[in-house]
Amino acid sequence: MLTFQSNKNKKGVYTFIDLQRAKKLGIDIQLIQDGKPNALIYDREARIPGTVIFGEYVHFLFNIKNQGGVAGRVAKRVINTLWGALCQRKRNYKTLTTDQTDPFKFPEGHTLDSIIPGGSDQWRFQFTNPGSPFKGEYPRIAPFLLAHGRKMTSELLEPYKNKVRRIHTDGFILEEQPSSPTLITCPENASKALKALKFETAGYCHVKNANKFTIVSDETVLKIIRALKGTIVVALVSGFSKTSYLVQDHVKYIKRIQTAKSPVSYVKFVARKLFPDNAAYTAKIAKIRESYKNKQALLDKLEALFELYYNVTKDSLTDPPKRAVTMNEAEKTLAELLA
Repeated sequence: MLTFQSNKNKKGVYTFIDLQRAKKLGIDIQLIQDGKPNALIYDREARIPGTVIFGEYVHFLFNIKNQGGVAGRVAKRVINTLWGALCQRKRNYKTLTTDQTDPFKFPEGHTLDSIIPGGSDQWRFQFTNPGSPFKGEYPRIAPFLLAHGRKMTSELLEPYKNKVRRIHTDGFILEEQPSSPTLITCPENASKALKALKFETAGYCHVKNANKFTIVSDETVLKIIRALKGTIVVALVSGFSKTSYLVQDHVKYIKRIQTAKSPVSYVKFVARKLFPDNAAYTAKIAKIRESYKNKQALLDKLEALFELYYNVTKDSLTDPPKRAVTMNEAEKTLAELLA
């Protein structure tokens, strides 16, 4: 690994794969020359190609995965565990309780990483041994595997860098227009092919932070979000301030839909609350027509929005009834979920 002056990595340590990609991206690389070693280079005899470590293992399990069934599900879980097992960190745990009579012994040569409360009467201590931090025999491959994966992702997404909204591990989210051709076309058999991109879902995406995001794919919910936004725009053009109740109330509902665990369920909840019956819908329309009779553009937006909500209540009434299951069926389903 090489070290160079850059603020891209807090430790300032990079693999040769990182450097190759950085140079192609036009990043200026300057070696730190302070009289200390700045490179760790492995002899050719000490290197093992990735195909030797992973090739036969991956192809064998991938073929089983493609067969489906229980064996396929197990193979899918196992197929990604090898590199994790090779690089797994070694951690020791001790639990201390208030009624413990044995003396607490600090593991020799270990460092205390954390103390986690396990209730009101016990604590869990986590230790690591700086001299032997890994369980596996090949932890040195970790930075190279990560670098190679990031390089592949970077090269794949470079043409769409202005459309990338989120990248996490081996997945990403791109911003696209529904009326435009898709940026990346995934093969239909992607799940059964190595190195193929698999399409997961499309919809309105709200990214809260690096670890939390919501994708709304239900067309009715998307229409309601667009209607709420359209109402806000027309309200602002009509003279309402951004702090007005009308604007803030609609902004509140957009945010709640975006952050809801189930946007569809939340929209149904709001619809039923607004219009528990036909009379409530009729009264609401009459009220807004009186309130906004001099602002026709805004009135049109509000009527369209409330009609969408009203239609949701009618659709909910025709939802198929939930089928009750027997105890045996329930236990079988639970076993499948936990498998």
